[in-house]
Amino acid sequence: MADSGDDCEEVTGSGCSLLVSEPKVGCLEPRRRGEDEEEDSGDFVLHGTGLGSGPDGTPAECGCAHASAPGLIPLFVFCFVWVRRLALTWLVLIAASIRPARAEGIDADLFTPGDGGPALSVVEAELGERWSFAAAGTWALATNPVVARTTHGEQVLLEGVATGTVGGSVRIADGPRVGAALRYHSWSFLGEPGEGLGDTTLWASVPLYEGRAPGLFGALTVGIVLPTGPKGVFLSDESGAVDGLISARWSLAGIATDVQLGGRLQRDQDLGGSAWGSRYRWAVAVSARPAGWGLLSAEVYGSGPFSFDGNIRAVTPVEVALSAGVCHRWGWCARVGGGGGISYGLGSPALRTLAVLEWRRPTRADRDADGLVDVRDRCVDVPEDFDLIQDEDGCPEEDADGDEIRDGADLCPNVPERANGFADEDGCPDAAVVVHLTVRGQADVATETAIVEGLSREAYTVLFGEDSEVRVALGSHTFTVEAEGYVPWTGVVDAVGDEVWVVADIMPIRFGTAHLGLFDPAGAPLSGYARRPAPSGRLGPVEEIGREGRDFALTLGPETWTVYAPGFAPRAVPFVVPANATVTVNITLTPVDLRIEGDRITTTRVLSFELNKADLRPEGLPVVDDIVSLLELRPDIRLLRVEGHADETGSSQHNLDLSRARAAAVVEALVARGVAAERLEAIGSGEAREAADTRTVDFTVLVWDDD
Repeated sequence: MADSGDDCEEVTGSGCSLLVSEPKVGCLEPRRRGEDEEEDSGDFVLHGTGLGSGPDGTPAECGCAHASAPGLIPLFVFCFVWVRRLALTWLVLIAASIRPARAEGIDADLFTPGDGGPALSVVEAELGERWSFAAAGTWALATNPVVARTTHGEQVLLEGVATGTVGGSVRIADGPRVGAALRYHSWSFLGEPGEGLGDTTLWASVPLYEGRAPGLFGALTVGIVLPTGPKGVFLSDESGAVDGLISARWSLAGIATDVQLGGRLQRDQDLGGSAWGSRYRWAVAVSARPAGWGLLSAEVYGSGPFSFDGNIRAVTPVEVALSAGVCHRWGWCARVGGGGGISYGLGSPALRTLAVLEWRRPTRADRDADGLVDVRDRCVDVPEDFDLIQDEDGCPEEDADGDEIRDGADLCPNVPERANGFADEDGCPDAAVVVHLTVRGQADVATETAIVEGLSREAYTVLFGEDSEVRVALGSHTFTVEAEGYVPWTGVVDAVGDEVWVVADIMPIRFGTAHLGLFDPAGAPLSGYARRPAPSGRLGPVEEIGREGRDFALTLGPETWTVYAPGFAPRAVPFVVPANATVTVNITLTPVDLRIEGDRITTTRVLSFELNKADLRPEGLPVVDDIVSLLELRPDIRLLRVEGHADETGSSQHNLDLSRARAAAVVEALVARGVAAERLEAIGSGEAREAADTRTVDFTVLVWDDD
């Protein structure tokens, strides 16, 4: 075998392996077969965990390759210049941090923590709100990340690495998010333990696309790696490096997908006689926040050199990681996870375990994780579906049956509407039936009309003796036909087939006559008033009745009228109106001492109260009842004053307050018995009335209907 300083020869048709000499890394050269086999028996292959070897000691499926991507380095420089706010700063840092190539070492640790987002290995594309701060601490343990497989077996170079990473970031107003991360390693290399600081990373992210489409974000991240890590143990990019990454996020229905692609620019390093330099990095992650407090993520990530003149598979590791955790509304999240290498490659561990504690300054809540904060989200527990229908309200407007009527307004959300001119907006496939409705009655003129009310409460006009076409859905419908002077007609129409003919025969309302006369107990005729119930059930207008009585034309059937005469108690009188006849109703009234004299309502009875109180005594309640009856019969009394009094016992102020309270108590009793409060006014006059006057309450009509 050639010395480590010799150039590697290429032998056509032979396998290709990464060879190192027993104590130190040698050159990357093709393995010779035949006579050199025994001489090379002490060489070994450098790779990540999990590879088999062929019968001659070479890695299974090992291929010779010389891969390069010289056009990517100018691309990264262009990206940095394009970001105007960061370009000059980072180009200066690039020039200051990249030193001339020396055989100083590389960082083989594939896992690089992100900045505390839901994905472990991805720098967030969603930069957060103005001045939002995040901090995270990550502990990771990697088992056997660097292993050499010789022709006689395996030798573990880097047996295990425990890495603690602390970092933080802050968004500067609406501009970039800047951060830093510091690592500390504890390792075992060739059986020798060690510990110390790892490389330090400074970075900044600028938004490329920020939420103009809900749930979609993009960012460009530029970082500088300061070589503060340990030398010669595969844990430091010892020449320094510059990172450039483009990341994107898409969130839908509470599930976020993060994608990251970029690379690390650095001077070539000597790895066993082969040049190792700038390399690309990629990552894909899917995360979810179940129940608003859980945190789940699954991700796969890898890296590889832009240019490598040896076994390319030996330096292109791929790793997977899963994690689960919980978050608190104050911004704290804690989670654990694990994974390992799934492909051949330097730095691919057999097992990696993770623990993360992070904190982010709480932002406005978004319980359903649809990108719309709760204060602007009408459906805080159901994510918006972003179907271009009211996407700003946070509620999904689904259309399960595809009839272009969203489910919230679709009465048949699982059956598509059939447009046929009938109720096409309800979302149900109605079969329209034409109802021909004819209204017949004893009309005086041919143009008399009836108002018809259909199933959906729509009203339309039908001429007597003519058809009106009405479109209805299949099924039974109730129609009501009303015409002035006719008894309403109601019928059930069974809408089947294509057309239905219906005839509504309406009957005219027939009248009878009632003669009402009022008399006192001695039989003398009285003048008074009468009120009949209105169709609504309340009392109708007041009708005057003279001493000779009065005839009323009424519809057939039972009636109940309330009659009243001044000085007599009101009385409800039932009677029946016969067809084509006159019924005489003579009504005898009972005298009372309640009278209307001018604007005053007088009575000889006293509305008495408890001593020095505003509580009505039971013997005064009949007076209140009579006042109620009077006001029912006299709607022309629009405003009645209730005036309270008190005697001279006590101070003047006390008596004034007592009189006001007594007037208010009477008004309250009248309102409780059905008198409208706006028809009443309560005042108190204290002890102004003469002591001989024993009335404690007066009633005065302030406003009549004709005033």
